Amino acid sequence: MSSEEAGKSENFGSAAHLMIEALDKASKELEATVGDCLSQVKEHSEGLEKALAGRLKKFFRAIRQSLGRSRRRPFQQKRRVYRAVDGI
Repeated sequence: MSSEEAGKSENFGSAAHLMIEALDKASKELEATVGDCLSQVKEHSEGLEKALAGRLKKFFRAIRQSLGRSRRRPFQQKRRVYRAVDGI
């Protein structure tokens, strides 16, 4: 092997080593970025879940109150009719 070929081989090995180090560093940065993004998505989804649960509770509370009023109305109307009949 000539000295020129040995120099090229050494340069290639050095360049490959630098590329491997750069890829390793980029991989770690990407992993950290993805981890941060996933934690933000998780926090956002938990916030949405809590907001939706709160709205559903309000909705069902309103439905129950509405149903409770509509169930009482017929009885209240019947009482009025009975009172009117008893008063005659």
